[in-house]
Amino acid sequence: MSFELLAIVFFSSGSMLGFLLTALVPHKQGVWWLWPSLRVAWQLGGGLWCGQAVGSLMGGGSAAMWSLLGFGVLGAGLCATALVDLVRGPVCWEGEVVAQQVQRGRLWVPMLVPHNPTIHGQVGIRTADGHVQTLKTAGLQTYLLTKKLNAVAGAKRVRLRALRVLGAPLSVERL
Repeated sequence: MSFELLAIVFFSSGSMLGFLLTALVPHKQGVWWLWPSLRVAWQLGGGLWCGQAVGSLMGGGSAAMWSLLGFGVLGAGLCATALVDLVRGPVCWEGEVVAQQVQRGRLWVPMLVPHNPTIHGQVGIRTADGHVQTLKTAGLQTYLLTKKLNAVAGAKRVRLRALRVLGAPLSVERL
């Protein structure tokens, strides 16, 4: 019984807190895969483990298979953004920064915390083929992107490497 309880606690904590592994850390160029991999392991692996544990509590057989499948799909859905960025890898855009926007606001959630500060940002880079590629960020990733763009302020052309789906900038370099 303790094995099953541990699996359920592991998956439950991953489903609620797993996004913090990719939202609240500064991603680095050389080890960009680390935090998304840990999130996938926690959420998808936890889903499969929890499905196996619940299936064994249900007595095995077809119920165990459906439990494993259901929790596996739930775990994959929870970590889908990290999984897509792991499969695709980081994007690299070279060009001129044509748009940079930071929006600060407040999220009103009654009875919990009346006014939560929020921050969202986006940057547009016109690549050599004329298309404008946009990276949208939120929270800490917006602060990190702004800091990296300010370091190359005034540059005609820049190279931006980022995890597009997670909205995590890896590096911004002056060309």
